Parts: sequence; structure tokens; C-alpha cells
Amino acid sequence: MITQFEITTSGGNGQSKFNPPNGNAILLFGDVGDTSYDSLQIKAETKTAKHGLYALLAYTWSHTFDNGLSDGLGSLLSKPYFPLPNWRKLDWALSQIDLRNSFVASVIYDLPFGRGKAFGSDWNNVTNILLGGYQVTVIERISSGFPDPLIDSFNQAGAYGISPRCTPTTAPCADTDFSVIKQFPLPKEMGLNFRAEFFNLFNHAQFGLPINDINAVGFGAVNSTVNNPRLVQFALKLTF
Repeated sequence: MITQFEITTSGGNGQSKFNPPNGNAILLFGDVGDTSYDSLQIKAETKTAKHGLYALLAYTWSHTFDNGLSDGLGSLLSKPYFPLPNWRKLDWALSQIDLRNSFVASVIYDLPFGRGKAFGSDWNNVTNILLGGYQVTVIERISSGFPDPLIDSFNQAGAYGISPRCTPTTAPCADTDFSVIKQFPLPKEMGLNFRAEFFNLFNHAQFGLPINDINAVGFGAVNSTVNNPRLVQFALKLTF
């Protein structure tokens, strides 16, 4: 629970030191909202140095309810204000930050090619430099969507800040990052590292929330994305 209150004071000469629009008054003193969070978290990790493989898998199932709190990110889509008696009970529903399913997989694999590996242990220097010493990494993130709060901008009651509630979640999203790393051996503890990195490898779009004002033109339409398109970058690093 969160307690929010505002107090104003006046100086001895009658001049107010802090004068908000409502004057010298306590605007609110009390609990402005309740929330609950339950989750199941599972993690699996493996390290096989012999085969050059590392993998980390993590899954979280969670369920979040509240009665009108904002998302904590500066959004005012859900407002902590209860104009009617017992409205807090009626307004208990899915939270804006309810992320039901979240899966992340991170895999690093040293390809078995080159000197000291399963294949190519007898390669000459040129072949080993060209085809050996590669490493690939993959980071896969998959999650369900967030709830979408509905808003009625036509306020007949004249009450300020009536809390909209959240409908079932929006579409799930997936974002795949991939990289290829090449190690070039150099003498005297020197090394040369080249990497090609692909963010959002398959260029999947993660769509934003639809227009949620039931009185707005295009209600329900999705016209934005919240992630970046495919990004490719190359890097070269010399260590000595």
C-alpha cells in the first residue's frame, strides 16, 4: 500500500511558503491503492567446457493485480483515484504491468573447428586462421503482452481521474540477438577479436498498445511499434 499526502504551510508574515493551486489544504491522506504479485521462477544452466557450450534458460510466470495504480513508468493511464464508495473493490483487476509469461535463453557455443578441436586439429596455419576459432552466441527473449487499459474520454460525471481497467493482454513479442565471434591468435599473449552482431535478427516487430479510448477515431487500431528494427554492427578488438 502507498500513502500519499500533501501539506502546505504559511510563514509568520502571512505569506505562504508553499502555495499549490488548491491553497493551504491537505489534499489526500490515506492509502491510494493496493496491488498483489505472484510468480513462479525457473532457471536451468549448463556448462560443458569440454564441448565449449554454455546455456542459461530462465522462465517466469507471474500474475499482477491492482485497483488503479499507474505502471510506475510515468504513465497516467490508470489513476489512483476512487470517486465512489467501495470503488476500490470494483476496480480490482489486471495490472498494467501484468506480464504473464517471460522466457529468456542465452547460449554460447565454441564451434568444434580448428586446432585443439574435434575437427581440424591437423590444419595448417592458414586454414586454421581462416576456419578455426569461431564462437556463436544467441539470446532469445519471448514474452506475452501487457494488459491494455480502456479509457472513456467523454466524462459525463465530471469526476476527475476515474480509473480505467485493463482488458486481456496484447500480442506476445519475441526478440532474437545473434553474434559470430572470431578469435585470431597472435604471438606473445596478444589477441585479435572480430565480431559480427545482429540485434533483432529476424526483424520481428513488437507492436505498441492499440488506441484505447473508446471515443477516439480508430479505437482498437495498432499504429506503432516499441522496438528497433534489425541492427547489425561489426567490431574489431586488439588485446595486448
